[in-house]
Amino acid sequence: MTFGQKLKKARLEKCMTQKQLAEQLYVRHNSVSNWENDINKPDPSTIEHICGILDITPNYLLAITSEDFSPAEKLIIKKYRALDKHGKEMIDFTLQKEWERSTNVYSFPFVNAAHERTGIEVTEDMLMNDNDIMDSDSF
Repeated sequence: MTFGQKLKKARLEKCMTQKQLAEQLYVRHNSVSNWENDINKPDPSTIEHICGILDITPNYLLAITSEDFSPAEKLIIKKYRALDKHGKEMIDFTLQKEWERSTNVYSFPFVNAAHERTGIEVTEDMLMNDNDIMDSDSF
């Protein structure tokens, strides 16, 4: 993302208009528009002020890589840190499962798919039947 795109994203995540940001920075509205459209960039002291208002770091705005956290990511971290042990365990479990699901989009564990969450005992015959279906050329 460009400087302007990052600035706009951070501003919108704070639910601010360009005019509101400009007023807090004591600049004209079109200055913020020019920054967000990558026409020009603010001076270093203004960048520092922007970062204070939008709760971001200069590295977030200026870095080529996005290794710094966005305001939305910071909010997630803040909420996570406020959770008790049980809450953190729930989030960790869910995050791990969702990460596994989303990174294994093309691995299809169909075998036993009809049985795993039904609470029934899966017999050897059932497994063989599932395997026969999955191995079938007509499937």
